[in-house]
Amino acid sequence: MVVMLRRRRMTSIIIGDLFVTAVKVRKNVIQSSTSSSFSLLLANTKTTSTTTTQEQQHLTISSSIANNNNMNPICFESFVRNRCKSRDLGLDEALAGIQLNIVTLNTLINSYCCIGKLDLGFAVLGNIFKLGFQPDSVTFNTLLKGISNSKKGYDIKQVMDLFNKMLEYGYPFDVVTYGVVIDAFCKSENSSAALRLMRKMETSNIRSNVNLYSMIIDGLFKENQVNEAFHLFRDMVTKSIEPNVVTYNSLIHGLCRFGRHKEAMSLFEKMLSQNIEPSVTTCSILVDFLTKQGRIKEAFQIVEMMSQTSVKPDVVIYTSLIHGLCVLGQWNEATKLFGEMVSHGISPNVQTCNILIDYKCKEGKMDEALQIFKMMTEKGEEPNIITYNSMMDGYCLQGQMKEAKRIFDSIIATGHEPNTYSYNILINGYCKARRMNDAVHIFNDMRCKGLTPDTITYNTLIGGFCKVRKVSEAKDLFNEMLARREIPKALELYNVLKKSGLMPNIIVYNIILDGICKTGQLYEAKELFDNLSAKELHPDTRTYNIMIRAYCKEGLLDEAQELFHGMEEKSLVPDDFTFNILAQGFLVQGNDNDKAMQFVNTMIEKGFSPSAETMSKLLNLHVPGGPNQERINMLLNFSPEC
Repeated sequence: MVVMLRRRRMTSIIIGDLFVTAVKVRKNVIQSSTSSSFSLLLANTKTTSTTTTQEQQHLTISSSIANNNNMNPICFESFVRNRCKSRDLGLDEALAGIQLNIVTLNTLINSYCCIGKLDLGFAVLGNIFKLGFQPDSVTFNTLLKGISNSKKGYDIKQVMDLFNKMLEYGYPFDVVTYGVVIDAFCKSENSSAALRLMRKMETSNIRSNVNLYSMIIDGLFKENQVNEAFHLFRDMVTKSIEPNVVTYNSLIHGLCRFGRHKEAMSLFEKMLSQNIEPSVTTCSILVDFLTKQGRIKEAFQIVEMMSQTSVKPDVVIYTSLIHGLCVLGQWNEATKLFGEMVSHGISPNVQTCNILIDYKCKEGKMDEALQIFKMMTEKGEEPNIITYNSMMDGYCLQGQMKEAKRIFDSIIATGHEPNTYSYNILINGYCKARRMNDAVHIFNDMRCKGLTPDTITYNTLIGGFCKVRKVSEAKDLFNEMLARREIPKALELYNVLKKSGLMPNIIVYNIILDGICKTGQLYEAKELFDNLSAKELHPDTRTYNIMIRAYCKEGLLDEAQELFHGMEEKSLVPDDFTFNILAQGFLVQGNDNDKAMQFVNTMIEKGFSPSAETMSKLLNLHVPGGPNQERINMLLNFSPEC
């Protein structure tokens, strides 16, 4: 059978089926590499012609491998990969003309795994079983690596399914097999399981090596298990397993991540004392850490040390140094280093260019930023959205809105998608230039493109409208902000208005308070309410009504009643909304008809009328012949619409 893994969740089922098939056919099928076995392999599949030049070449290569005619299997593997990439070939076409043995079949499995066609890799495994070949450790190690390295993502369970089936059916294990599974555990952030598996391996007389220890040490650091990582490192040394540059890289990188620079440098010195030459990765880790700490001189000392070895700085190291110089404001030195990098034949990548462009733009040197931008495209380094945003921001800061808009248009023209930050940059530029019509046009275009404006978008526009004294438009936008549930950050409006010279009044705060309460954030609402006096603002009846309604909705009737009494103490007059909301609160949340009727009676005495909603709730909860029957009858006559 030809097994096709169409869905990832089917992997474990198929693995089981393959092994069952192997057990059944192992004793009955005689290994063969003749044309008859090829016919068996392709039974029930569509065969293809092998008369083309490409297929004749394929047959020649495969025959040479099968007959051990000094043909390098790498040539065959490369040929198969290219053939599969050029067309969407099925298994039958890929195998056309091959004289089969375990070498060619393992090579096919590896080819499929390398180009991401794991399903066809397992299909080859199925045919290995069907033809009676014995899969070896290379077969399974290749498939395990294929699962672990799948670009579509993998589940550690898939790796373990195959591993456990190998164990169950007695197929060979070696240190590579364990290494693949240990690596898979580390990738899935389960280094503890990886360590347990390595210990289990050691009990089966397979000796651990430096690669396995390095994998797990690196995984432990990534999972923030620093002490465990160093414990394993000491265990490794105790067992006379010499750490290599990869081991030290993991340790140094882990220490740098946790800010333990003295220990990192001490390990680096120990590494040198043991005559282990640092790799470019080692130096990159240290240079990146030192530059981020502002220790640029020490970073350059690392580079100076590199000049005395065969290890040369790469684009990553130069990028870190340039970024460090820019952060310290050493623009000229950063530009000089950029030129030095290019003169040494090291092409800057997009990140290098982005760093320099961003700082040139912030410094207002748009001509120099544009030169770097043009150099990128000339060298085939395509600018990304970060590049465009930096250029656009630079022009906006200089008030060159025509150039900023040109950059914005080129984002779309080059097939990139502007993000929310891109739109915010342009909106901010137009607002600062007091071109509010253009700002609103970009805002509308942003929403048409399906992007959601964030708090920065709204605050920028609201601030822009306030600056040109269009307060009505600012309030409309704020109401829209509330409707879009941007409430938690809506309080930032206070700072926007303050910077605009327009101190918010109680009306604006009532809008904010109401929005916060409607999203159920009562704690934040109470905090704002309690701090109003500190802002020299006095709550009005609407302010209290908003808070009383919020308390009633949450069933906090004592707090609601306390606020009601607080109104009277401050000589604020409750209105019909106040009484209705309290009456409804006690009817629904408190099931207290008597308390509700007290508020209804007070309401009527003060000349207010119960609302239809209040009356409806009274009638629904009223017991005929009860103590409030007379008042209910009076209310029914008083409110004929009910």
